Amino acid sequence: MLPLVLPEGGEGTRRVARAARWARWARANPLTLAAAALVLAVVGLHYADLGAAPPGFFSDEASVAYDAQGIATDLRDEHGDLLPVFFQAFGTWRGSLLIYVMAAVFRVAGPGVLQARAVTTTASLLTAALLGLLVHRLFGARWLSLGAFAVAALTPWLFTTGRLAFEPVTLPAVLAGFLLLWHAADRSGRASLGFAAGIALGLSVYAYISAWLYAPLLCLALVVAELPRARWRLLVATSFGVELAVLPMAFFLGAHPGALTARYHLVQAWLPGHPLLENVGRVWRVYTSGFSPGYLFSQVFWVQGGELFAILAPALAVGLVGLWQVRGERFWRLVFLGLLLAPVPGALTTDFSHDLRNLEGLPFYVLIMALGVWRLAPLLQRERLVAAGLAGLLAFQCLWFLSDYFTRVPQRMSDWQTTGFQQAVREGLLMAHGGPVVLEPDLFSAETYDPQASEVEFAFFAGEDVRDYQRAGIGAINASIAQSGGPAPPGSVVIALKTRDVQGARLARTIWVTYPDDWGRPQTTAAYQIWRA
Repeated sequence: MLPLVLPEGGEGTRRVARAARWARWARANPLTLAAAALVLAVVGLHYADLGAAPPGFFSDEASVAYDAQGIATDLRDEHGDLLPVFFQAFGTWRGSLLIYVMAAVFRVAGPGVLQARAVTTTASLLTAALLGLLVHRLFGARWLSLGAFAVAALTPWLFTTGRLAFEPVTLPAVLAGFLLLWHAADRSGRASLGFAAGIALGLSVYAYISAWLYAPLLCLALVVAELPRARWRLLVATSFGVELAVLPMAFFLGAHPGALTARYHLVQAWLPGHPLLENVGRVWRVYTSGFSPGYLFSQVFWVQGGELFAILAPALAVGLVGLWQVRGERFWRLVFLGLLLAPVPGALTTDFSHDLRNLEGLPFYVLIMALGVWRLAPLLQRERLVAAGLAGLLAFQCLWFLSDYFTRVPQRMSDWQTTGFQQAVREGLLMAHGGPVVLEPDLFSAETYDPQASEVEFAFFAGEDVRDYQRAGIGAINASIAQSGGPAPPGSVVIALKTRDVQGARLARTIWVTYPDDWGRPQTTAAYQIWRA
């Protein structure tokens, strides 16, 4: 027994020694340990409960995921197009960057709601990480860069959009990468870094369709920021990078000339035939709504508060004043112009203070607020009680937002997010046993009726092979959209909203969703009904 006991004792001694070393290191580096814990907590929150917060799976999310599933299957989208530069959906077009990244994930992990949202929330974390790194390059303060990462990652604007599988979420990450590369180019004057920054800026057009307008505006901002003594060699290298990145778009537009403007035809604020002053006034109101203090700090859809925490408003105000003080630095001139131009693409649409259409402004807001905090730091170092109070208020607002998001937001978003539809599809197919399945019109209360929205989401949840959908739509799995007002086909299973009776059919099952009320008590409401004709 002695030879066995001695090795065990030796290993136990080594374990105790390692534990003692780790304990000494932790006592000597409490701030590093706290920073690591903060980063882990932020990352964990991004991936927590992705299937239920937000609930359901919006039709745009399903369309993005189904296109990604098609690319992962045979390199073709739901329409059968081979490796498209932009993807057609619901009468408009969307960017391709997210879809190709998601396709790579689906290729490894398979398609699904969690996999799709994991890609977008990772993009949000990447945005925050790039901004934190840029703040460190700008100010050289680890505490400020860590704070910028944590605040950017958990601010409602980035956190909530990142948990939805929408393609605009990739735009802030691309712009943050561009700003990081351009800052390096600005400091060094190296043309190769300018070329890399141009590539990143050019890639923004594939992140979100509106960037076809914002990217040229940023190119113009680069030139203006360089005046009066522009570094033309650096600007030319950057322009070459942009032009190289947008070449696929140029070839694609030759075959699809209306792809970039299709969305604006649906929701345009500038109406042909209307008086000039009326159109200018409409566009101006939408543009200025992107800077509304209420939108930024007070009230937006779904969440308690604005897109940014209200306690950050003084940092933004001081940062804007600080921009004037550093106006001689080219990079900060670019930041100011980038923020000023950010709402322009969204101003051509009819929605005020739209979170997704103003996402390009987020990186610039974070940098300006970091500048404001840096300017306030000497004062706060002398007034430590005030600094602790402000940090406490920021932590309180963050916890309040997260608590509300994970407990109450799912109920508020339930109808919009078509909660329960996945279960309705699964149970409807089981009841049909291969027989016909009929989808009632207007299944999605958040959508203007578009049959394709119902079809794509049904196909995704039904697990229909994208190649079958390319060939025959949902008819390939014996499903169809009902004709309005007509009776259900005999022998079919009909999926309908909770409020609609189906003529010539009997109610077979009701799909219920359950959420806590203000007191935490579960409340159950009907979402969909399944009828058998």
